[in-house]
Amino acid sequence: MLVGAIIGSGKDQNKDRIRMLKEQYDHMEERNLYLSDLYNNALQNKEQFKDQIVGYKDSFGRLYDVTLKLNNTMPEAVFKEALEVMEDILNNKSIAIYTLSSGSSYARLNLCSKPLNNKLMRSISLDSYNEMSKDLKDGAVWFNKEYLEGYPIYCAPIYKQEELVSLVMIYEVSYAQLAMYYVNLIRIICGLLQNSLVRAIDYEGMAGQDIYYENTMIMKKERFAELLNVKNELQEKDFSNYILLRLNIKSDDLKEISDMVVSRVRVSDVIGIGPDDKVYLILSQVTDDNAEYAYKRLLQAGISFKRVSTAHLMKRQESI
Repeated sequence: MLVGAIIGSGKDQNKDRIRMLKEQYDHMEERNLYLSDLYNNALQNKEQFKDQIVGYKDSFGRLYDVTLKLNNTMPEAVFKEALEVMEDILNNKSIAIYTLSSGSSYARLNLCSKPLNNKLMRSISLDSYNEMSKDLKDGAVWFNKEYLEGYPIYCAPIYKQEELVSLVMIYEVSYAQLAMYYVNLIRIICGLLQNSLVRAIDYEGMAGQDIYYENTMIMKKERFAELLNVKNELQEKDFSNYILLRLNIKSDDLKEISDMVVSRVRVSDVIGIGPDDKVYLILSQVTDDNAEYAYKRLLQAGISFKRVSTAHLMKRQESI
């Protein structure tokens, strides 16, 4: 019995020793896996930081190019270049630019990335985005930290002095883009856009006589042709939409024509003289799906029209 007890006790001790060794082994293995994960994450973070540093170096050169690309006096051209630059540097295809008229709380969609075209509202009320609009500040980027439905992830306001004139919105981002370096890139690019846009707006205000016929809101032939080229390029890239109409008005008085049409269209629509000396109207951000209301307002004023293609008009211009 004594021998059996000794042997049994020895077996129990061996079992306890084996269990302890196994627990130590499992603990060491778990610790090793944890350290291995930390090491792999450190390597991954190292590569990410390296990419960010390289991206910063690359961005500074490209940001210099931005100042050259945005050196244009036509707001539409500034927006086009700005959107392409932002998509490139921010590596994002969900950007939209809205503009506001003086004293208005409504923002109109100017242009947006191709995947967003025909998905976003053409006009939004800032009163409906109170959680965002109440926190908008010059030189700052608003972040949707509560992930509010219907709101963009980022919004950068653009001011002319103390007046809000535009909003740059980013609707979708990757996890890596939820970082301060990304916010800083947005802020820097929008700062460049702000200066260029304000300069373009100021130019149109000061150089009205060079852009429009005297005492009218009818754009001169050369400027209208430039604008059509930009509008056409934006539509071909699916950044924005427009419809071109040739107006049939029995009057040669440009001021009379201007007064008649301006009261029936939006601020974003443009009246101009084409290469054939006819009066044309650009309906901005209008498609076949929402053109009926614009058509109705013109017809109610007794203004008949015909929809024409820009390509045909451009060919007409080249032949002159």
